[in-house]
Amino acid sequence: MCCRSMSPNSLPSSSSGCRPMAESPRHPGTARRRVVITGAGVVSALGNSPPEFHRSLQSGQAGIVCQPDTELLRAVGAAAFDATAHFSRLELLSLDRGTQFALVASEQAMHESGVTLAPDANAGVYWGTGGGGFETIEASYGRFYGAAPGGSGGSGAAMTVPAAMVHAPAAQVSIRHGVRGECLTYSTACSSASVAIGEAFLRIALGLRDVAIAGGSECALLPGVLKGWLAMRVLCDDPREGIPSGCRPFDRDRQGFALGEGAAAFVLESYEHAMARGAEVLAELVGYGASNDASHITRPDGAGQIRAMTHALACADIAPSDVSYINAHGTGTPFGDAVECASIAAVFGEGAQRIPISSTKAAHGHLLGASGAIEMLACLYALRMQCVPPTLNWVAPDPATAGWDFVPNVGRPANLRHVMSNSFAFGGNNAVLIARRWPG
Repeated sequence: MCCRSMSPNSLPSSSSGCRPMAESPRHPGTARRRVVITGAGVVSALGNSPPEFHRSLQSGQAGIVCQPDTELLRAVGAAAFDATAHFSRLELLSLDRGTQFALVASEQAMHESGVTLAPDANAGVYWGTGGGGFETIEASYGRFYGAAPGGSGGSGAAMTVPAAMVHAPAAQVSIRHGVRGECLTYSTACSSASVAIGEAFLRIALGLRDVAIAGGSECALLPGVLKGWLAMRVLCDDPREGIPSGCRPFDRDRQGFALGEGAAAFVLESYEHAMARGAEVLAELVGYGASNDASHITRPDGAGQIRAMTHALACADIAPSDVSYINAHGTGTPFGDAVECASIAAVFGEGAQRIPISSTKAAHGHLLGASGAIEMLACLYALRMQCVPPTLNWVAPDPATAGWDFVPNVGRPANLRHVMSNSFAFGGNNAVLIARRWPG
């Protein structure tokens, strides 16, 4: 199915995204509606507002800090976040830290958008998260196993289940803003937020919704979670002298990533809805492609990544040469970065060396299920401010990508019209978003 001409009753599945024209015929139905972004919000290691996030990112500030005296929290992107500034003690009893992030980011996005949702508003919530209530789950285990000799006993907190459930962030966002359309959670590992934003885009494009709150949140800087990632040997643990993080995507000596936490949220609207209320448009969302490798639970497959990028380009109705910047998934693992670069080369050909490509994970950390949202925010501000963010800590070129432009260490001005954001996840789930400068 091509998202340029779709029937409202024929919603593509998240596993297919928007297929290239050559793969499927046009279907009769309503023409696709334009989808615009009118609000954004963020909680992150680089700041807790979109302008602050952008300034920190563009200036080359690293939100990842090393804590050498702590066994587990060695290099993490922790958000400077005071929950008591936003929530009462009673509210906090039922809100996991990740859900707190979601609520604050969505409040910012709704405020910037200025949209008012009546009880019968044609709106929905689409949210991505890898774990939902990680903090609540870990605290519950701690109470149970630490309460009595022998490792059992203790009573659970009354709000453990509603705070811990994966759907809690989306549900709380829906409750807070009175959204009575569908409220959907997408948990596809590290592509979760990109899938959520893409599926919200499709519903508005199809005419099923006029407004959507979409994004992702994650709180994973916890001993139990970190131990799991350490066991996989994918976390960076050898910072260079003078570099605050060992995370160095696309560098010859890359060895892994640093975990981060936070959230980013967006208000999406149909162009007609936004114009009717005189909204300021931040950017236009024009493409979404998704695929699944169906090959291995942790090792990425380039063919799946190629399909997702190709689908997104077809959905946006643009050629690879029209893309001005790529925000890569770029985790900084030796194998993952190599596969992504090979996939980009397959899609963009010789143009892969021309396009600025950066990974912002070395600045804000890997937010797992929320990564796609915070990286879409980086893309949004790249379009608005006409500049590309840097790949921090890049020093030595990988021979396989010699001559590529990874925007090393220093952001720069650029003439941008279309930007692509890649999110490639464990389980083989791939999601790619394309945004266009406004006005186009």
